[in-house]
Amino acid sequence: MTPRCICEACTTLLPVTGAAIVEMIDANRRQTVCATDDVSETLETLQFTLVKGPCVQAMSTGRPVLVSDLHEVGHPHWPMFAEPPAGPRPGPTSRGQRRSTTEARGE
Repeated sequence: MTPRCICEACTTLLPVTGAAIVEMIDANRRQTVCATDDVSETLETLQFTLVKGPCVQAMSTGRPVLVSDLHEVGHPHWPMFAEPPAGPRPGPTSRGQRRSTTEARGE
């Protein structure tokens, strides 16, 4: 199964509207393998640029990170995600630390 198929399966099987697969070797070596839409791609780019966010935390702690709504105003961990770029807003997300970290975003 290709990374694109896995991303698309996430949007079909989970209550999300977008997904991305990110390969992270360490905090300085990472790349987005695929994303289902521009919002998912932008969220990954933002996390890598700021070196903050659920994906970065999952990689650094080695533990899953569950977030009910990244758009929540005043989110205690990542307030920079409260005002996303134009388009659909990010919602629930889950991150787990693996050699490849898969993310899913919902509304």
